[in-house]
Amino acid sequence: MHSSKELLTESSKSPDEAKMMLKSKVKEAGGNSVVDFRYSKRTGSSGNYRYSIHQFFGKPSFILETKKVSDKKLIQTKESFESQLEMFKKKSELITSEVENDSLLGVIKFVFVVFLAVFLFFGVFR
Repeated sequence: MHSSKELLTESSKSPDEAKMMLKSKVKEAGGNSVVDFRYSKRTGSSGNYRYSIHQFFGKPSFILETKKVSDKKLIQTKESFESQLEMFKKKSELITSEVENDSLLGVIKFVFVVFLAVFLFFGVFR
């Protein structure tokens, strides 16, 4: 079972950090694996300084190992799986909505910095 919503993590420090952040988000969502896993790299800048931004995308998923068991054990396992699956769905929705909010906050911060830079530039060179 996997979530329909995709998670995004990014880091300007290293690809390993971005990957660890994605793993952490997946665990928070109750998942134990990632499907549709992808990597992307883009360039950011601040003044004359350019840097890489490493991004990892993926959908949290929950994989269950199957084993031969007795009927009673199978019923208990099925009930446990169904409760874990329900918990995964709830946590996945919560985490993906947090990620969407974090992305919006990043855009707002960027717009503010650009506005401030323009304001300072025109204020200083008037």
